[in-house]
Amino acid sequence: ASASRYPSVCVESTRSPKCSHDFYPKTAMALSSGPFKLRNCSTWASSRRSAYFEIRPSVGDHVVLSRWVAEAKLILLHIGYNPDVFSSLSSTRTGDEYKWARETREMKKANRRIYDELSYQMTKTVDPGREREHNGTIAIGRFFLRKGPHDGLLYPAVAMGGNADNMALRPSAVPKLRPYAVEFNRITDICDGQMQLEQLESAVKWDSDGRLHWNARPLQWVLRARGERITVGEYDGEWVAHAPDGTEVFPE
Repeated sequence: ASASRYPSVCVESTRSPKCSHDFYPKTAMALSSGPFKLRNCSTWASSRRSAYFEIRPSVGDHVVLSRWVAEAKLILLHIGYNPDVFSSLSSTRTGDEYKWARETREMKKANRRIYDELSYQMTKTVDPGREREHNGTIAIGRFFLRKGPHDGLLYPAVAMGGNADNMALRPSAVPKLRPYAVEFNRITDICDGQMQLEQLESAVKWDSDGRLHWNARPLQWVLRARGERITVGEYDGEWVAHAPDGTEVFPE
């Protein structure tokens, strides 16, 4: 299958990247907060913005963010793609951009009622300090991640008002993914749903034991041959580069 972009999982960090004990999270990857604090499960975000909002950082926090690409097809079970869910989240979308979400609305009435109830439970907004109200979400996640042919769950990112997608993946899905970069960033401002950050360090190489080789610079694209060209455009709030043949070019 052609590579698909599932670029980021966040791990909250307050340590300097210069510390000798900073290791790359190879298989035990999880967000430090959010609804899916599940054993044997990794929580992923479909965009950098979504990943940052999921951990609810404060100004001045330092965050390590790793970027990944899927090199094989991921089979995901979707929950939460209901127009009423997006409306309750004041989202700018309805889920109609996905064919499978539109097809869900054509299910038999009984099946649709079950899907809608699961969607409501999966996407409930919970205020800080009331995380116990996520128990229903966690129970649904554990049930559907216990068995089945799928690699994980796909659901709207509540922290971003449903304007992005999150995934909860089984560890067995990790071999289908390839890491290509790690960032060390500092949150500089949060205002009106927007987050500003400063990229302090980056890494594109690591040892077999996971020890990161930090560069003293942000990620950047490198053109090595005379006449080499890339096209850079905005995708979901971040810059993405492609070669003339359409192949994505990753920063390093």
